[in-house]
Amino acid sequence: FLLATGGLNREMVGRALGGFYDDRGLESLRLFAEGVEMQGLPFVQGLRKFLQKFKLPGESQMVDRILEAFAKAFCKANPQDFSGPNAVHALAFAVIILNTDAHSHNLKQLAKMTKEQFINNTRSIEGCDELNPEFLGEIYDEITENEIVHQEDKHDEGNLFHDSVKEGWMRKKAAGAAAIAWRKRFFILTKNPPQLYYFEDDKSNDPKGYIPLENVNVSKSKKHKKGLELTPVKGELLKSVKYSRSGELVLGEHKVAELKAQSVEDCWEWYEAIT
Repeated sequence: FLLATGGLNREMVGRALGGFYDDRGLESLRLFAEGVEMQGLPFVQGLRKFLQKFKLPGESQMVDRILEAFAKAFCKANPQDFSGPNAVHALAFAVIILNTDAHSHNLKQLAKMTKEQFINNTRSIEGCDELNPEFLGEIYDEITENEIVHQEDKHDEGNLFHDSVKEGWMRKKAAGAAAIAWRKRFFILTKNPPQLYYFEDDKSNDPKGYIPLENVNVSKSKKHKKGLELTPVKGELLKSVKYSRSGELVLGEHKVAELKAQSVEDCWEWYEAIT
């Protein structure tokens, strides 16, 4: 449930996972960890993928419990990579400490852990003495250069798109362009406020732009059987907002916004959702 359900608060998911301590809860944690596809992934890539599913809690006991489940799941998926889950568990904990140390703005550069310190400290942990220093050095370089960060999702609870009215693919005609200039975009319709957002694809968290739907009419296109047209109610110009590559807002005004759904049925669903 925690892995498959969208829209959950990822901080609360992390606290729930770390809070499992009885047999039933630990079994749920095991199933969650094994549900993350890690077969064939290098260690750091597997850890990154695992940690993107939730926000790691701050309590060390919770972190330890979660990383132990990760270690067992990673070794089950990649039994040839390590001698056992104890080494993976200890290494994962060492990497979390390194990640915090390397990317904390509160630590001065001279106080940060060096590569030699990370290798020596990690190999001094029981079960990690067998790890190749070159392998640990590569992990150090990867973590210090690319921070492990919690990745927000547009459907996370509290986000604007969490409780969307409708989502799906449509084609959007570029403003002022020729009739052939239709671009495929992923759209999300929100109710409060009523706005139609469009994204590069369904994996993107940040929209490319949106159309405010207050005082806007929606009608079926007379030119395309799968088409919709958005026009201003009062006969003025239709407002739109687009994000530039630098992240700045670019305001637009148009006579009409033309869209094409994936099918006639889907077009009617969009029409009813917007109206």
